Amino acid sequence: MIKKLLFILSIVSAGTIAAQTFELQDDQNVNIGGTSTTIYGNGPDLSYVKFHVKNLTGSSATYTCDVQEMNNVLVTDLQVCYGTNCFIASGGVPTLQVIGGSSTVAGGATDITFKVAPFSFGWVAGDEATWRVVVRNTLNANDTASAVVTYKVMGVSVEEISSNDVSISTYPNPATDKLNINYSINGVINNARIDVYDVLGQLVSTHELTNNNGQLNLSVDNLNSGVYFYAIK
Repeated sequence: MIKKLLFILSIVSAGTIAAQTFELQDDQNVNIGGTSTTIYGNGPDLSYVKFHVKNLTGSSATYTCDVQEMNNVLVTDLQVCYGTNCFIASGGVPTLQVIGGSSTVAGGATDITFKVAPFSFGWVAGDEATWRVVVRNTLNANDTASAVVTYKVMGVSVEEISSNDVSISTYPNPATDKLNINYSINGVINNARIDVYDVLGQLVSTHELTNNNGQLNLSVDNLNSGVYFYAIK
């Protein structure tokens, strides 16, 4: 279960306030616009993070998303999805990235399909990244709602393995009908498995590993063409 800590920033100013079309919310419909928010979970959990976008007006309107990397030591790419229409923000680019894509929301309605999440499947305890997420009205560049979001893996009560403990390779890659995964794990293992995810972060399949060394043969001819990710756990 994902745990969130929300810190509200209070800003007092004088002047003319322009009408705002969209409100950026967490997945519990809480307005997070203008805040710094930390979302905790394990690596796979953080890859599923979604937000809600509410249209505050009475008319249909369309939004898009811009993001800016603020802290990303692991240089992890970011997924931005409007439903199943997904785009990638590149890690290691500190400037504002105009992602592209859009979603139209009816007046007074809320879009609950908006996903902004790192490719964090392999993250371990303590790993984190921070991005500024900007929801922008496609008809008015100044009509925005934004939040600074930190994604962080909570500490866990299991012993983590490092990349030095695992050797893994795949062939052929790209694959058309079958994929062979050769693996080798040092030390004693329990409940080891290989998980396969699609680009939306949805678990496609999971495969138990009974030995420290071996080859896993996967039939992939039932999968749609695209990019997939696998993780050994």
